[in-house]
Amino acid sequence: MTFANNVIFTDMDGTLLDHDTYSFEAARPTLASLKEQNIPVIPTTSKTYAELIVLRDTIGLDGPFIVENGAAIYIPHGFFKQKPAGTIWQDGFWCKSFISSKGYWLKLLEKVAQDFSGQLNHFSNMSIAEIQDATSLDEASASRAAQRQFGEPVLWTGDDESKQRFIRAMKERGAFPLEGGRFIHISGDCNKGTALRWFMDEF
Repeated sequence: MTFANNVIFTDMDGTLLDHDTYSFEAARPTLASLKEQNIPVIPTTSKTYAELIVLRDTIGLDGPFIVENGAAIYIPHGFFKQKPAGTIWQDGFWCKSFISSKGYWLKLLEKVAQDFSGQLNHFSNMSIAEIQDATSLDEASASRAAQRQFGEPVLWTGDDESKQRFIRAMKERGAFPLEGGRFIHISGDCNKGTALRWFMDEF
């Protein structure tokens, strides 16, 4: 596949997607122009693989995408002439991961959470209805958001002092907690920039 020398990386919520409506109507003309010029548009987001698969179809994107705050990048078969370095084959994509899978971080979280009983909940322990209540997502979207592969969102319900102690405890055990608007995301040492730079080296 032959591309122009340029690549566009974009966040999703509040950037490519409207913050309030999740619409991408305002971006349609730009996306169409970039497609005509053969310039890849690469979503770079905190969203999951399951969420991006649906969003890419809705928006009309067919290139690579970075998920879970840089935990992994997925590259469609045929995007590069050969297998990208350090990738594994998954569901029609070459996947390059930068941290351990969710199970590793869940085990750490469960050990620490015992000291903060009643002050937190997390996706793997929550029903879809509870995730809907916490995120305002519809049932299908909440189900896709729950399908995390590399990290775990923690819903904090305790006081701020305890939250800071919790974050320190997770860091001491090797996690890299990331505070978002509603959740503390527990995962490893990854970020969108690392995934972006890896991709550009391959590109």
